[in-house]
Amino acid sequence: FYAELHELTDRLFRLLEYSVQLMRERSDPEMLADLYHSIAQDYKNAPELRVAWLESLSHRHAENECFAEAAQCWVHI
Repeated sequence: FYAELHELTDRLFRLLEYSVQLMRERSDPEMLADLYHSIAQDYKNAPELRVAWLESLSHRHAENECFAEAAQCWVHI
């Protein structure tokens, strides 16, 4: 139980850190894409959450007219 609780608190702390970084880097599309990808990688064991982050990354790529990268996100999904 302790190990699972520790893992959960670590994951929540990382998500808070990512949220701060997302706000800080909102004007840099490449950095945002890297952060979205890092968050998606963090959820390898939670497929629904990983898919949600990859979909968000795909939409962000499409907004920036990076269609090849958007398609690559869908390949990963």
